[in-house]
Amino acid sequence: MKRWGLAGAVVVVLVGVALAGWWVLTPHQDRSVAMPADDAAPERVVEVYVDALDAGDCDTALALHDPASRDSSWCDDVVSLALVSLEPARIEQPEWSGQPAGVEVVSVGVDLDLERRPFGDGSLDGVEAWSYRLARPSADAPWRIIGQGMG
Repeated sequence: MKRWGLAGAVVVVLVGVALAGWWVLTPHQDRSVAMPADDAAPERVVEVYVDALDAGDCDTALALHDPASRDSSWCDDVVSLALVSLEPARIEQPEWSGQPAGVEVVSVGVDLDLERRPFGDGSLDGVEAWSYRLARPSADAPWRIIGQGMG
């Protein structure tokens, strides 16, 4: 009888370890994040994007990207992401980012506290300076992310 009890305990522990590993190693959505209003400022778009990444809401995160840059979202790699600071948007010339004349382009600098999934690059874990480049074709169009990078 004791042998079956020990075997049962071992099975319970192994199942618990497997579930914990699954939770840490696989992407999952904790909550849904609403899209910002179409007239939202670029800083608000970045706030919502960071919140969507933290929540694992990849649909919202990808929807905030310009269609041409949607493959650059790393939503599935994020365990947690917090916005530490956010700078006001800085106007950029459209040609700096390969955009046609008349497109409004801004960059928004942030400090992010990032934890990525194990077995990834891991080089960005912790607090890092980051920036997002956003564009819109006209004043009545919503801002969308067209690029991102260090500093």
